[in-house]
Amino acid sequence: WQRGGGATLLFLPPSLRSGGKMNHIEKCTIVASIVLFIIVSMMSIEATDAETTSFTVEYPGDDTNPTYSIVYTINETSADEDPTVSISEINVVDEKTRINPGKTAHYNGIDYTITGIDDDAFSSEEVKKNVRRVDVPTTVTELSGPIFENMTGLEYLSILGKTTINGQGLARNCNSLTTINMSAMVNGTLDSSFEGCKSLATFDKPAKVVFGNNAFKDCTSLTTVIASGCTSILSNAFSGCSDLSTVTVAKCTSITSNAFNGCASLSYVKVAQDCNIATNSFHDCDSLELVTIGSVN
Repeated sequence: WQRGGGATLLFLPPSLRSGGKMNHIEKCTIVASIVLFIIVSMMSIEATDAETTSFTVEYPGDDTNPTYSIVYTINETSADEDPTVSISEINVVDEKTRINPGKTAHYNGIDYTITGIDDDAFSSEEVKKNVRRVDVPTTVTELSGPIFENMTGLEYLSILGKTTINGQGLARNCNSLTTINMSAMVNGTLDSSFEGCKSLATFDKPAKVVFGNNAFKDCTSLTTVIASGCTSILSNAFSGCSDLSTVTVAKCTSITSNAFNGCASLSYVKVAQDCNIATNSFHDCDSLELVTIGSVN
């Protein structure tokens, strides 16, 4: 017999091919062939099972949090690397759900480190409406694109790992978002990352980030920004933040044109001593009284 290319060929002994009867040796041969074929078929099935590319983990609920589940996609890794996964889909039913999977996902006897989140993992309407809090695993290395965009129920977002933020619109238009917990290990550029988050009142974080284009645009409740790790503020980063009154970015060395366009309540800004402030950076900031240029101990 021979198996390959999706076909199976069984080679008959000469006696059968000529129309005769099989002898004892030929009978044993064909039985052995059949047994071997069955074994190889089972090995093939097992190999197919081993090629699983995704799996689902259910997180049981308790008195403080409803049940939810996460679909993980297994990442390609070399033989000498630890196995890793990315979050590809969140499934929730009940409101005010907290997503907090920890650092690893366990499946089939293996602990996979969670290193990524697909940009459409939180895209379903049920998730956008019902997820109240997201604790990004500290093992996630990058957040790219509008992962949490338009999550109307999201109130709290925690990013505490050594994570790089790239792309646009990370949590854009999350109207209920009031708290962002972001560690000093976070880096990258906040392009439209929190644009339109109308319930956000303060941002006091040491993350080493650039406030990119439209970073906090139209955050109409934002009053105070203290960002000891911010190095630059780009165009329209705070445009339309009508209640913004105080900004302290002691290490900021560059503010581009229209960065604070229309911040009518802005009265105090503190930047680095060597900060380059472009023309019209504070366009229509009619309440601005003091810009302090100098380092902070």
